Amino acid sequence: MNTLKIRNAMRAITLATLETDFQAEVLQGALSNKGIESFKRDDIFASIFSNTPGFQIEVLVYAKDYQQAFEVFKQDFPDLAEHEKIDTH
Repeated sequence: MNTLKIRNAMRAITLATLETDFQAEVLQGALSNKGIESFKRDDIFASIFSNTPGFQIEVLVYAKDYQQAFEVFKQDFPDLAEHEKIDTH
């Protein structure tokens, strides 16, 4: 595998944009149970401002895990997943 492919596989992309820190934690737990590493964009701000109206929390995964992660997201959050676009990168 060349360096460019490795770099692209390790690029973090947004899996979901959620309304609450609780939703993000539940999704991250489900991903972790499947062996998928994830993290929240601006994790510190997410913890502080998660109850602020209009504040959204982004859960990111590595590009190499995106398809599997999106399947977990669809299974655990079917109503939210239908509004997210699938990143095909």
